[in-house]
Amino acid sequence: MPEGDRGGRASGHGDGVTPRPAPYVIDDAAIAAAAAEIATLQSRIEAATGTVKERLSAARAEIASLQQRLADAEKASAALIHGKVAAEAEIAAQSQKAETWRKDFYASNRALIAELDRAALRVIAAAAPDPWADAAAPEVSIVMPVWNRADMIGTAVKSVLAQSFGGWELIIVDDGSTDDLSAALNPFLADPRIRLIRQANAGEGPARNRGLGLARGEVVAYLDSDNFWYPDFLDAAVRVFRGDPKLEIAYAGISYEWPNGDVRFYQLPYERAALLRDNLADINVIVHRRRAYERFGGFDEALKRAIEWDLMLRYTVEYPAALIPVVGARYRIVDHNRLSSRHPLADNVFRIRCKWWPRPALQPRVLYVANVAARLGESQIAAEVACMRRFGAQIEAWAAADGGSPLASDLVLHRGALADAIGAFKPDVLHLHGLSLAGENRGALAAAGVALTARAEGADASPSTLAAAPALPNLKHLYLPPEVTANGDARIRFVAPIFDTTLFIPAAHKDRRMILCAAASAPGSELRIALDLAKLVPAHRVVVAIARTDVQAEAMAALEAHRAETGSPAELLLDLPRAKIAGLMSEAGIYLHCSGPAGPPGQARWPAAITEAMATGAYIVAPPLPAFARYIHESGAAYDSAETAAALIRATEAWSDEEWLAARNRSVERAFRHHADELVLRPMFEDWCALARENAARGLAASAD
Repeated sequence: MPEGDRGGRASGHGDGVTPRPAPYVIDDAAIAAAAAEIATLQSRIEAATGTVKERLSAARAEIASLQQRLADAEKASAALIHGKVAAEAEIAAQSQKAETWRKDFYASNRALIAELDRAALRVIAAAAPDPWADAAAPEVSIVMPVWNRADMIGTAVKSVLAQSFGGWELIIVDDGSTDDLSAALNPFLADPRIRLIRQANAGEGPARNRGLGLARGEVVAYLDSDNFWYPDFLDAAVRVFRGDPKLEIAYAGISYEWPNGDVRFYQLPYERAALLRDNLADINVIVHRRRAYERFGGFDEALKRAIEWDLMLRYTVEYPAALIPVVGARYRIVDHNRLSSRHPLADNVFRIRCKWWPRPALQPRVLYVANVAARLGESQIAAEVACMRRFGAQIEAWAAADGGSPLASDLVLHRGALADAIGAFKPDVLHLHGLSLAGENRGALAAAGVALTARAEGADASPSTLAAAPALPNLKHLYLPPEVTANGDARIRFVAPIFDTTLFIPAAHKDRRMILCAAASAPGSELRIALDLAKLVPAHRVVVAIARTDVQAEAMAALEAHRAETGSPAELLLDLPRAKIAGLMSEAGIYLHCSGPAGPPGQARWPAAITEAMATGAYIVAPPLPAFARYIHESGAAYDSAETAAALIRATEAWSDEEWLAARNRSVERAFRHHADELVLRPMFEDWCALARENAARGLAASAD
């Protein structure tokens, strides 16, 4: 470096500063431009800062507003909670008052009825046969069926003798009693108005019809042998009929005793719509003209209970029933020899309801879509088709392939392309029984433009399948098992598993030592339990009825090998027609359900065989699965091994006749109340009718254009 560069000061410059080299020369223009840019940036920063401040201020104001709204909401919430608590307290208080009023009302009913009974029974006790009574031309005929009531029929007969109206005849029909009924009735037969008719035991309906056939009076009334009439009942009834020549049937109020001890007055107002829903009157206070019997027939002898409901429905078709303005009779529970304890109610109610389904003005045309032809003969589909045909649906079917269950179907079956079947049959509705075909035929379903309904089965109930189902083309209604959880889609209906009520009916007699297991030999079934059980209960006959499919030869061979290896005495019956299965169900006192859960968690099963067995009155023994428990309820018990099943079955060996009867009635009640085909499927049929009407309306509109 040169000398002058080291010292810091150079000679010849008075200020002592050495000038910098050229790169460091000050550029005034650049400085001015930079200053201007800085000013611009400062201006923008100031503007942005102002905007941020404004926004921050607005945000703070909004926060303050929200905080105030939150505080107000909290106050309102507190007020609502306080109001809710107050409302709940008021509801509880009113409910307590209502319960007190209810108890007071029932207590006053009991007191009034007790007073009425005391007065009536004093009159009844004083009544006696009149040997000189005029029996030539009775205005009223009274029919009294009786079976083994020698110890109590006297009060009933004396309540007739105590009537303030005397123009009656009493026809007592002894329905094959085995007690000392004749001796109990002999003193009353001195009255010429009283006749005793004997017949072999035939049941309530035939006994009442026998009396009806012998009635001479213009008006007919009924009194059961364990109840009694109040003294002015017949007089009030006769006045009502004399006042209205067109009247066919009328009914009075009744003092009714319930099994829990409650005693209440009943007289429901008459409405035809209400009568179609439920019974309105008890047989002991029903009075009708004899001509109604001659025109509309007597009691339906196939019914074991609710026969008066059936009678009143027929006798009020043309003219409404009238009310008799008195409390006419006292219904008592005095022994266990009552129809209500010997026979279930639900199956009789079902039979009556089925008589009054309206026929559709337009019969829906429905094409069933199945993955294999033989599936159309399987229990649930066959029962559904048969029921819908009884309602009036015109049904044909299309199947993609052969195979499956060997059970037969008599449906007209279309083959080939689904579109060709739709074009040939021209249905109002396409119905998928099972969702498995939906994906394969989505294009054909969409192109057809026909309303679609689908009923899911257990194998369809996986979450993914159910989630996709509502997107099916033209889907109008989706019918799911009750145990499936679904969203709020208005198209979804819940349909319980059903049984064919023409095949599976309450059995009059059961073989208490016969155990039936009926199932498809499906992979995952635990049919070996039935084979093992047969060795553990040698006093019982174990029958395993299997409907094979064409893909289960290996499973069947394994089952046969297990039976041979263990020496099981169980009977294996293969591929029986449904009528034969129904016969076995009717015969077996105990039904063993062997099938376990099929498929992944969340997938439902439809244990149709359980409902079929319950319908016949069988005692059900099934695996301890929640779905089965919901169906069985109190109609059976759960097992987790062949040993526990055997213990449950051996316990039945000590049951009395009454315990077997109670078990039978529980099964029948549950089956017919929740799974009878026509009750369960009627809403689906009405959906089809509505879709058929819509289709017809579209056709008319198109033709008009």
